[in-house]
Amino acid sequence: MTNIEERTMIPIQRFRNILGSLELPEHSVEELYWLRFAAQAAILRPEKPEDIASLIRKTASLLHENTPWYESLSTAARFAVAALLVQNHDSPCDFIKGHRHISNLFRQQELRPGGMHETLSVVIMRMNADKRRIHHQDITRFKAIYEEMKHFHWWLTGPDDFPAVAALSHLDGSSKDVITQTERMYQYLVDSGFKSGDNLQSAANLLPLLEMDPGAAATRFIGLRELVKTESDNTVPYHYDSLLPLVMLKQDVEHVIQMTLAIYKELEMSSENQFGASTFGIAADLCFLDLIRYDKDLNSRDDFDAVKGMLSDIHRFHIITAATLSRFDPTAEGLFVKDTYEGWYI
Repeated sequence: MTNIEERTMIPIQRFRNILGSLELPEHSVEELYWLRFAAQAAILRPEKPEDIASLIRKTASLLHENTPWYESLSTAARFAVAALLVQNHDSPCDFIKGHRHISNLFRQQELRPGGMHETLSVVIMRMNADKRRIHHQDITRFKAIYEEMKHFHWWLTGPDDFPAVAALSHLDGSSKDVITQTERMYQYLVDSGFKSGDNLQSAANLLPLLEMDPGAAATRFIGLRELVKTESDNTVPYHYDSLLPLVMLKQDVEHVIQMTLAIYKELEMSSENQFGASTFGIAADLCFLDLIRYDKDLNSRDDFDAVKGMLSDIHRFHIITAATLSRFDPTAEGLFVKDTYEGWYI
């Protein structure tokens, strides 16, 4: 067994243990799709996998029982939302109350309902505000950033961008300054060969969250994308924003992509179902959770400043995970259809 194959077992084994404790024989394939995200989202909880699974299930049940059948939390995606709440120690009852409050503020600002995108926006706002009550001025800033985003890409921008807007709302600077930065990144990536469109806008909108030099972040992002194409012979479906956690890592991009693809292969082999672009997204997240503990030379980050930086990166990772989760749609991706990947990566 190679070193990379050995190292993939650290986060992936915990992922499997939590997922194994979550799965029941009667689950539909759609539920299994979202349970995989749930297992990843709560992987840093310290409890035993079976206890984490129990917490996720109880939280998901409360979300389901306390929302109308037509709302987003009545769908199978509630398992992933529940895991985000469990990971962030957010009470499901408090979250439901907060969700209704924030949704009312959205309607007052004439923002149209966003379904699961709106739900994930609430998750992100509560994570960034440490679960404090969200006020009218918070939603005013949210809308201002959203309107600036529409100014550049009115045909691409919609409620599916709400999670990114929620994440960007926490950055310093005016709404115009924030979106000018994302637009510069978008145009730079288009000029570098990325396909323009909604997929790229999602990634460009989230790159400023990394708090890196824009040029360095873009260069690493481009390098990761090129290696995914070459190392996988352009056969692995993925979304651009799945690469974002990998941009934060310190290690050589070739090592990072080799490890991600090794984890991807393990995930593909361990399931009888084909889950499309979501598998690479989970593999990239698991790679991040492994390598974030080490510096560029794979030495442990154990001094005070390094640990502080690592914790900040992990917080950003959770925000990005919640934001990118809204991009995964098993129906839109042609769930379980093997040979329809052309539109998912480039």
